[in-house]
Amino acid sequence: MKYDLLLRLQRFNNHYQDQDDIDTRILKYLMNHMNLGTITLRHIAEECYTSKSSVHRFIKKLGYASFSEFQMSYYNIPTTRREAKIDAQIVAKGNNSNDNEFIRHRFDLILNDLNAYREEINLAQIEYVADLIHQYKHVHIYSTMIPGNLAEILQFQLLAAEKHIEYFPLLGDQIKMAETLDKDSLAIFISLEGSYISNKELTLKIIASDAYRLLITQNPNMKFSNLFDKVVPLGSHHHELSGKYKLLIFIEFLIHKYHLKYGNI
Repeated sequence: MKYDLLLRLQRFNNHYQDQDDIDTRILKYLMNHMNLGTITLRHIAEECYTSKSSVHRFIKKLGYASFSEFQMSYYNIPTTRREAKIDAQIVAKGNNSNDNEFIRHRFDLILNDLNAYREEINLAQIEYVADLIHQYKHVHIYSTMIPGNLAEILQFQLLAAEKHIEYFPLLGDQIKMAETLDKDSLAIFISLEGSYISNKELTLKIIASDAYRLLITQNPNMKFSNLFDKVVPLGSHHHELSGKYKLLIFIEFLIHKYHLKYGNI
């Protein structure tokens, strides 16, 4: 359930603007109190000057089936923060010099990888993915964080071309979505290095389904990759920092190809 509660709070905050609303009061309290050793319905209600039933309704709006499910996610926040710190340390790894030298080194590393990808990018594979998206009745995308943000851009652009695809940012919703996959479904899994695909509850549901299973990655040798019907590599497996930039290029070309072939432009 990596980042689950933080994502739910973030999305609720970004789509809810009534600053005087009880829900907003509870939301702001939770976002400013993420280190409580114990959290209860009564405690939140008292701190937000509202009723326990109002807190319970808010928890339901976040998508939790019960307060105990919310508590489990809340108590996982320290793990979430450690994981986020590890992700940040990957970016900062090797920064033993001054900031300017470090930034130039990172730019050079990423640019070298992108130059290599320019020579390796397979336009026929991009067209193949566009054709699959057009062909299948149901198209579901499974990803998270930056790849998930790019999936939302793809979702919007395909909708503009009159093709509806499903993408849900939260893991729990993706697991429910995976349970609906059938022979008329295309399941696109985006996992740049393999961390997201290691979530067995989600991955095994997709693999066990009758859907056509497509994996987009820059690490084609990751665990479970051989169980997908098709693996689309983002060039050679270079530095892990470069994956999100290569994915952006891939999705931009995919959008362009889909609009050219099927978008009536």
